Amino acid sequence: MGQWVFDDGDRVSPGSVARAIHRKIARGRAEIWLTSTSACSLGLITDGVRARLLRRDGPHTPERVAYDQIAAGPEMPVFQRADGKEYEYPVAETIHITQAVGLISQIVMTGNLTPTAESDLFWWPPDESGPVGRN
Repeated sequence: MGQWVFDDGDRVSPGSVARAIHRKIARGRAEIWLTSTSACSLGLITDGVRARLLRRDGPHTPERVAYDQIAAGPEMPVFQRADGKEYEYPVAETIHITQAVGLISQIVMTGNLTPTAESDLFWWPPDESGPVGRN
């Protein structure tokens, strides 16, 4: 995956990505993007508890969302995006902030975009070969 850079220009080392994300959130950033030298981007939008985790494999590729297979219910968490607007997303299209930061750390450290086998997450929409992660 190469090196990663935050949208504000801060470079990140694999071992410090989680701390860097938490610092940015503590400073009031609710939307954070990282881009690798291979053009993959990861976006995290959080309300402080849940997060919408987005992935783009290149500048002109469709956006994928980390989908929580066990989250259910009518809840529609509200997230404020960097553009200042508020957006509601189905709870299944959000994951716990700890999971989101952990998955970002895993991707930055390993370059592997697939959630671990123990995870209840997968990327949606799925690759043509099917959902990534457990079904």
